[in-house]
Amino acid sequence: MIQTAGRISFCLLTLPSFAACAVAAAPSSDDPLAGKSEQALLEGPRATSVASAVPGAEETVSETDPNFVAAEHAYVDPDAAPVDGALTDAWRAQAQADGAFVGDPGKTSRTVEAEREADDPLYVRGSGDDDEIDMNDVKQSQIGDCWMLAPLSAIAMQNPQLIRDRIADFGNGDYSVTFRKITGISIFGPPSYTEYEIPANDSFNPGVGHAKPGDLDIFGHGEIWVELVEKAYATYMGGYARINGGPPAEFFEAMTGTPAHVYSGSDFTGFASGLAGFEELTFEGLSARLESGVPIVTCTRANFGSVPSYNLVSNHCYAVYRAYTQYDRHWLELRNPWATNHAKITFEEIPGLMNSVVYGWGD
Repeated sequence: MIQTAGRISFCLLTLPSFAACAVAAAPSSDDPLAGKSEQALLEGPRATSVASAVPGAEETVSETDPNFVAAEHAYVDPDAAPVDGALTDAWRAQAQADGAFVGDPGKTSRTVEAEREADDPLYVRGSGDDDEIDMNDVKQSQIGDCWMLAPLSAIAMQNPQLIRDRIADFGNGDYSVTFRKITGISIFGPPSYTEYEIPANDSFNPGVGHAKPGDLDIFGHGEIWVELVEKAYATYMGGYARINGGPPAEFFEAMTGTPAHVYSGSDFTGFASGLAGFEELTFEGLSARLESGVPIVTCTRANFGSVPSYNLVSNHCYAVYRAYTQYDRHWLELRNPWATNHAKITFEEIPGLMNSVVYGWGD
């Protein structure tokens, strides 16, 4: 976890079933991330900026990006085989060096596609869901992208229509997801932004370790909207390796086109103290924002020291699900993007446990 441009970036490493944000278990000897430092994971895979990773951006696209096909001016599907039609040893080695999770080197895109049902539903309204797009659909797996899946979960809870509006279904397994890049901020009106419509399809490489399907339909097929958004954002960034750790505000802004509010570090001295002009740093302010429909994410410290961890995972991001008062204590319920191991802390414990609190948008 490092501080860059006023944002907190979170790095998440591989666990047997989930991606965590710190080394909670020793990596296996065949783990492509074994031996990589947190700093290396953050600086290596994410060396290309969003602007330079997007076809059509003003900046020159890097010709050294292995996922970019200069002749076609388009990105290779990050779940499919490279241009030559097979996962070659050279491509596999480069992907592993970049921190990617790659599967059987003998697989081709056709083999991968055959491993998924052609009629996987985009959305399924599961039992207890308020909408067919629900925060319970988000199930992080081995890619270290809690920093984007926690915000996605929070948006699904607060404004599922926003996600629905970003996904276009063209039939036959072809989709697109539209992301926004803020290009200007004005005190006289809303920010300006450029939209990028990123193609995606329903062919998912099982060796990648991407998000798991959501609710099942009556035929046992899992909904794929979370996988599609994750895949499209990986394409937008230049490959799955480049979403293995990052700042939650970045993904909030890519989805909304609105600046996120980020509180971290010295800001925490104002939590629970009610500093003038910082109502979001009070329990009442946070509760009001949550109640009004603002998606909120909070991310843990690299270590907790002597502070009780309350089922929290270090260097990990959570969606704030509920805020309430009970027995004169202010409680926050946090949803883990793993879809398990959820947590509950008091608001007053934020400075000791958390590294940042991120509001998806302001007033």
